[in-house]
Amino acid sequence: RDRESCLHLQFSGYSQLETHQRYNTIMSVDQKKVVIVGAGTSARQVVKNLRQKESKKDPVHITLIQPNTFAEAPWYSTLVLTGQETFESNITTEAVENVDKIIYGVAIMCAQNVLLVKPLDEKDKITKLVSFDVIVCATGFSYPTLLAKPGQSYESRKEEIATLTKSVLEGTGDIVVGGGGAVGIEIAGDLLEQIKKPRKVIIVSSTDRLVADLPEIYSKRVLKQLISMGAKVIFNTRVESHSETTVSGETPMSLTLRSGKTLKNVSAYVAGFARGPNTGFLKDGVGLEDYDGAAPLPSGILDESGRVMVNSYLQSPAYPALFAMGATSNLDEPTLAPMVQAQAITVAANIVGATATTTHKPGPAKAPMYVLTGHHTYGTWIPESIPPGKFLFGMCGFPCNMLCPCFCLAALCGPMDPFMCGWCCGTPDGPGLPNTLMNVKEKNVFATSMGYTGVGKPPVTPVGKMSDMER
Repeated sequence: RDRESCLHLQFSGYSQLETHQRYNTIMSVDQKKVVIVGAGTSARQVVKNLRQKESKKDPVHITLIQPNTFAEAPWYSTLVLTGQETFESNITTEAVENVDKIIYGVAIMCAQNVLLVKPLDEKDKITKLVSFDVIVCATGFSYPTLLAKPGQSYESRKEEIATLTKSVLEGTGDIVVGGGGAVGIEIAGDLLEQIKKPRKVIIVSSTDRLVADLPEIYSKRVLKQLISMGAKVIFNTRVESHSETTVSGETPMSLTLRSGKTLKNVSAYVAGFARGPNTGFLKDGVGLEDYDGAAPLPSGILDESGRVMVNSYLQSPAYPALFAMGATSNLDEPTLAPMVQAQAITVAANIVGATATTTHKPGPAKAPMYVLTGHHTYGTWIPESIPPGKFLFGMCGFPCNMLCPCFCLAALCGPMDPFMCGWCCGTPDGPGLPNTLMNVKEKNVFATSMGYTGVGKPPVTPVGKMSDMER
């Protein structure tokens, strides 16, 4: 029906843009057309809340732009990269629920009320024009290696991970991790659980301490743990010779640091840091003038770091039809699951309403709630990010936590480890936190609650050979 309707309009003499706009009008005269760019946690939470808040009076038609034919559960990607879990166990190919249309493609350009999408299917050479009343930017950060690149195929991503894990499990040289933040440390910890001496894991940090955005006490705590696991840490420099994750092959390679030092006998370099938000399609002044004179976006949408500048409604003041959330907005709030859920509620409420009236108040957390150094070894809570954290974690360690009937039941029958918060009146760290997180993973509770249905199940379609990239 899609093709027939569009062909009818085109043969009636309408231009490409007019054809698309008129077709959408025919399809849903009274529905507000919402386009969500991205298919990660932020996008899935917006979809969920839009469906909860819409009504017969204010219906919405949701089109999702998904940049890959699969989605990875981001919380467990380091386990996959280090060979502790398989690629297939951490992805879902099931369609995002409760959307009217999914277009598998990469957003490459945006103008006012129209988005240009490049389809993933190589056989489909025609870019797609998607019209909208409201557009939501939920594309997240660019995290090469940790997550698939936009447009990357199932086979390419699977091969990329297989190459890295082979180097981890079968290589003879050291492994260098670039980045001393929470992600780099998590990768290093999982690597240390896998490799055997005399091989080493070397962390190269551009700052003078690990997790520099946290109070220094946690930097010292994490450093002590990593050293006890056999890691080597180099501060105040970067890997200069390589910018992307690189595997040496059969012969170990050498890396050059900005300080001038050379690291020899390296099997793999893993880039464990973000490259900024995926907002290139919203660059200032870029429009679709060649497509029947579509008005370009106004200037002032992105800040210097590439984030969408938003107001308290999570809406762009420069272009009110644009909302942004998660890692793509300039909101001073970490992209933690509870914060993303709260942002999704705000965005959905303001889209469904006639005007934006629901404001978002950033939570108290300014940093991660916990840091892991190995999913089977060690983790520490960051009480400052969880109010009333210091009091809570000072009193809820073992064995005092077992006096709480709910916690006791969860420890005996559910995912909670009795030592999840450490010892009572002690530091909130140890193996209990990662043990709890792994128990939650095995039950697939968290991924499902965030909208990643079907994680670990066999692909529902031959994802690498889809001739029709729309569902």
